Amino acid sequence: MTPDETRNQKALLLLEYQEAEQQVADLEEKAARIAERIGAVSQWLKTISSNREIHPSDIPVWIAGAKADIFKDSQFAAAMNLEDARKLVQEIIEARERLSDLTRRKQVSHLK
Repeated sequence: MTPDETRNQKALLLLEYQEAEQQVADLEEKAARIAERIGAVSQWLKTISSNREIHPSDIPVWIAGAKADIFKDSQFAAAMNLEDARKLVQEIIEARERLSDLTRRKQVSHLK
């Protein structure tokens, strides 16, 4: 293999690694957003169950520092979809495995 071919392979590996890193970060961020909504629904339900005097629509729900409406924001319903959550977890597992594999390949190629 010529030095140029070796350099090109290393550059491609680094690019692949950066893309894999970004994919893992994007998936983890998506999971965190979903978890935040699930947590908000959980807190909302706890408040409703412990206070008979409050109407559910009167309980404020906060997401990322902004007031949200559980009844109107479709992302709350989407967050509660267990099958989608399982698929997301599987995607995260696969993306992390790919990143781990690329990390090993970088080490073998003596790349940082």
